[in-house]
Amino acid sequence: MTENMIDILGNGGIMKEILKEGTGEKPLPNSKVQVHYVGTLTNGKKFDSSRDRDQPFEFVVGKRSVIQGWDLGIPTMKIGELAKFTIKADYAYGSQSPSKDIPPNSTLIFNVELLGFEAPETWDVIFEKCLKKKELGNQKFKEGKWQEAENEYHGAIHKISEIPTSSLNEEEAKKVNELTLVIHLNSAMAMIKTGNFHHALSHCSQALAIDPKNSKALYRKAICLGSESDFEGAISTLKFGLEVDPNNGAMKSKFKFYMQKKNDEIKRKREMYQRMFKKK
Repeated sequence: MTENMIDILGNGGIMKEILKEGTGEKPLPNSKVQVHYVGTLTNGKKFDSSRDRDQPFEFVVGKRSVIQGWDLGIPTMKIGELAKFTIKADYAYGSQSPSKDIPPNSTLIFNVELLGFEAPETWDVIFEKCLKKKELGNQKFKEGKWQEAENEYHGAIHKISEIPTSSLNEEEAKKVNELTLVIHLNSAMAMIKTGNFHHALSHCSQALAIDPKNSKALYRKAICLGSESDFEGAISTLKFGLEVDPNNGAMKSKFKFYMQKKNDEIKRKREMYQRMFKKK
């Protein structure tokens, strides 16, 4: 190993040689990086090159969208840096062969230039973007544009999932959970309006995973179950909901409604069986 070789992990799995120094900061986890690279085997055979395509390659660090050697190696670079990475198979493709140009168990060599990167958004920036999407969804909902409202809620849910909750303090985590809960509740209502009870039920379940005693989630779940003729499920859900919120008039009304539906179904089946036996 030459003097300017860096053993990134200390086990020889990812070796780095700086060919040209860079400047500034290094990418943080979840940064979107832009690189140019040339990939070769140890025998010098080139198997891939962004330079040949004249198109930089972008990926988000730490999302496992690239080989582990890149996820661990690129964050050690500065903007403008050109480095040579020698990556053993365990941190590349292992015993797999992703293409005919890369044999199984290959050590790969990459000359990588870090062109730039976009730092990850902080949790509060993501939170504000989700809040705006939720509010836009609410506006669409008020206008009766149920599917457009759901599209905004879906975008908010997707965005809020980018927040690394493990790094939040108790108060921050509470705010994220509360917003996530509201978005799922609103999504469920929008889907109920469109008649998409299957997806509405999924949103209710996710809301209840956050707050198992949320009366709105329980009520909307009951509507979804009842609309799919699962009267037993609807009644059971409303029964629990009334234990949580005994004075909820809407739940009481729906409970009576689905009890009647259940009794009508029992009566219908009884009459059907009676007719069958008479025929016999």
